Amino acid sequence: MKVRLGRISYTNVLPVYWGFRDGNIPPFLDITAAPPRTLNRMMANSMLDISPVSSISYARNCNDWLIVPGLSISAGGPVMSVLLLSRMPLDKLSDEKIILSEESEASVELLKLCFQNRNVFPRFQQGRITSETLHDPGIAGTLVIGDQALRLSMKKHDLHITDLGSCWMEWTGKPFVFGLWAVRKQFAAKEPALVSHAIEALRASLAEGLASLSAISAQASEELGIARETMETYFRGLSYALDEEHAQGLQLFFRYSRKRGFLKEPVSLSYFQDVKNTSSRVPKGREGESA
Repeated sequence: MKVRLGRISYTNVLPVYWGFRDGNIPPFLDITAAPPRTLNRMMANSMLDISPVSSISYARNCNDWLIVPGLSISAGGPVMSVLLLSRMPLDKLSDEKIILSEESEASVELLKLCFQNRNVFPRFQQGRITSETLHDPGIAGTLVIGDQALRLSMKKHDLHITDLGSCWMEWTGKPFVFGLWAVRKQFAAKEPALVSHAIEALRASLAEGLASLSAISAQASEELGIARETMETYFRGLSYALDEEHAQGLQLFFRYSRKRGFLKEPVSLSYFQDVKNTSSRVPKGREGESA
């Protein structure tokens, strides 16, 4: 049996999957790459067994999924790849039209919370983001994510750039967890040893990636047409950990989302217990705690 493993089709996860490059994929893994929203849907439809998912998607599916301990896509400051590009500062955007990326759920909710925190209430519309969108006089701002955000932020323009990682950190003092790795409870119950092997492979791959950020940055620079130094700054600004501080930021995000009415039910952080190390990497005091 193989583990159906998801992979975000953005540069941000290169370090996590670096050990699997050049076809060096363990034979028990079958990897599917797709945008975040697609992976969320595939997990919800039992088309994947383990995958990175948006934090907000985990919140909606916390009764059916378990968190893979110690793995996330987070930022404790500027994230560089989740940006609001706008014609005016964020505080001036009430009643203005904002186009939201169709590929991310956590980033959309984070943006709405950042606006609400500043008592700014724009009009939101989801849509496909193109270069024409940015220059449409009827659109005041655009939420862009992933590689598209990295590319657009490097181009010359007169738009205001609001980095949502910075926005959250300045507001809460906590890192923001954009995504985490989850495993379906049903699969984990049926194949706990196989899940443990898959997690072990991911951790080993990430360790190799974190030791190779210069090489990763060079590859990403060539693929995206962005300076290697910029890409290295980008990767070093991301966190792939999921520790106590990250868990606190995650719970805070869920509490604010419930207060806003986006989440209807309390969210429990439930972790997969590694059969090889049952003490593994679970932030103390978070198991079963609700937001």
